[in-house]
Parts: sequence; C-alpha cells; structure tokens
Amino acid sequence: MASHVLLTADHGSKVIANDHQSYQQVSAVWLGALWASLVAGMLGLLYVLVLGGVRLLRRQPWRSDPLRVPLIGVAALVLPVPLFLRQSFLQLGDPTTASIVLAVVTAALPLAMLFGLGVHAQAPRPRALDAAALLAVLQWILVLAAWGLMPMRMWI
Repeated sequence: MASHVLLTADHGSKVIANDHQSYQQVSAVWLGALWASLVAGMLGLLYVLVLGGVRLLRRQPWRSDPLRVPLIGVAALVLPVPLFLRQSFLQLGDPTTASIVLAVVTAALPLAMLFGLGVHAQAPRPRALDAAALLAVLQWILVLAAWGLMPMRMWI
C-alpha cells in the first residue's frame, strides 16, 4: 500500500500528496514574492508601531498625524490576547468572545491603514515613509485576504 502519490496538476505543476496533505511545486520567484510581501508588511507594522508611539509620546500634532488611527488599529491587535488566555484550548475553533474580537480587529486593520493614507494625502508636509509603511501593510493584508486569512475567523 503506497503512502504517497506523485501527480501532475491540470496547470502542469508537480504535486506530492498523502492522505493528509498535498504539496505543490511553485517557482522560486513566487515564493520570493510571498516572503518579500511578508517582510514588507511586518516592517510596515513595526514602523507604524514604533514611529506612531514616538510621535504620541513627543506630543507632536497628534490629531493631524497620518499614523494616529493606524497606530490604534495595530495596538488593537493585542485586545484578543487576554481573552484567548482565559478560554479553554478546546474552544479555539468556536465563535467565542476572543475569536469574534480578533475577527473585528483584523477586519478594522485595513480600514485604519486606508484612513491613515487619507490623512497623509491631505497633510501639508507628507512624509513618504509614512505612506510607504501604510501601503506595505495594506499589500500584506491583501495577500492574506486573497488566501482567505483576513479577517481572521477561527471558527471557519
């Protein structure tokens, strides 16, 4: 009895499969693009978190700062953590308060980034790095959404 099978998919790529999972051969360019997307998105999140926090602590004109709402959106990602810590591990796939809060927060994240880009477009002296960071996070969110991972709904 064979434990693995080697196939060729309809579009020509090679697939190896067993009864639990399948692995498909992809090009190095595609894989590199996905890694670049991840790195850019994480650097954008880090930029928003660090520079938004620094600007908040320095009490610069916070109301007109393009990172104000995105910083709140990124900081809100920690809201579900204490809720997950209070629930049973066996409830991870259920629509609990923690997973619903996670879905709402991750659904609001791209809206916060778009809001920040809108404020950036109206700024008298826009910073190019602010827009680049917000766009990096948005492109990463779009990749995750294309894979069905955004918003993060753990009960599906």
